[in-house]
Amino acid sequence: MKITKHNLMLLFSVIGLGFSSYLVYLHYTPVDLQASFCNLTDYFSCATVNSSTYAYFLGIPVAIIGVAGFLVNILLLLFRPKYHEVLVFCSYLFALLFMSYLTITELFFIRAVCVLCVSTAVIVLLLFFLSFSLFKEDVFTFLKEIKLE
Repeated sequence: MKITKHNLMLLFSVIGLGFSSYLVYLHYTPVDLQASFCNLTDYFSCATVNSSTYAYFLGIPVAIIGVAGFLVNILLLLFRPKYHEVLVFCSYLFALLFMSYLTITELFFIRAVCVLCVSTAVIVLLLFFLSFSLFKEDVFTFLKEIKLE
């Protein structure tokens, strides 16, 4: 398989899906959450973050939102429906903003850092830049078509 930006996006999306899926598993198995490899110290602790009130957004566990987001993008990248370029770019832009909110929340409100959450945030950042470099012309064309230039 040739290494292209598109294939890298698929690869990083699958890795992000794996991290998010593991965080969902930990969310629903508190015993494993406490014993997880990502509880390095009191500050670097997935358990502290994943058991906080901030682990939910609008009543939904944040990790489930991550799984759903990565699944949608994987499907868009695989099946390439009309305007998939714009949808993938906008999705990763939203994901980047959401992950920024979550990282700020970890640092300043929870005062603990989930190593897997930050790893997922780095993957989302990479995916955003890859989607921008791959799809920017399509996004600008789309914006011109709907007169939002």
